[in-house]
Amino acid sequence: MAEREARGVYEGELVRFLKSDETTGEVRTADGKRAVLVTGVLWKSLTDSLEGKLAGEFDEVLFTAGRAWGTHAYATFAEGVSASRKSLYHTRNMGLSDFKQQFNTYLTRHGWGRFDIYEKYDLIFIDLFSSPLPEMTERREMGACSLMAGFFSGFFTELIGVELSCIELRCAASGVDKCTFLVADSSITASVRKWLSKGRGFDDIVAAIGAKEYLGKK
Repeated sequence: MAEREARGVYEGELVRFLKSDETTGEVRTADGKRAVLVTGVLWKSLTDSLEGKLAGEFDEVLFTAGRAWGTHAYATFAEGVSASRKSLYHTRNMGLSDFKQQFNTYLTRHGWGRFDIYEKYDLIFIDLFSSPLPEMTERREMGACSLMAGFFSGFFTELIGVELSCIELRCAASGVDKCTFLVADSSITASVRKWLSKGRGFDDIVAAIGAKEYLGKK
């Protein structure tokens, strides 16, 4: 598909998703939820203020907020999938390729980038391309996407039905081309967090948790 044609398809999708009422000054989603368009200036102002007040607890607060958001987002996502199939279809029945397509549509529609996923046993690797957070917050260090880590934790906990945590293994804020997250049991993410704090590298950590196959996708 040519770039111009692809852009037209996306813009048409966005028009169907967002409805603006100039008489009331409201923007609402297709399912009637209130929305606002937030630029990086406001987002950066908010995060800078919170970081100044919360100091060492800043990332934990963003993770907690993201987790609540991810939990709610899953319910919205599941409703949308059921509605599109015109049945009470459970998202846990979806094949991986179908889920990837549906979830990518959800993320891109909301402006949060696009993703790819790799699973191995009880490990889920998520590659997030074009995450808005490093750019909008202007953070240049590892871990700018704590909000998204929380989001994936909440979303995949609801999707799979097992309590899961999430940690960012590498971040576009540090100069790589994508953000990579690990969704797994909290005992695994706790170990990874300890290794990251000691300066262990991405490849070393992935190998340590027994997922060398993923390195071929990086």
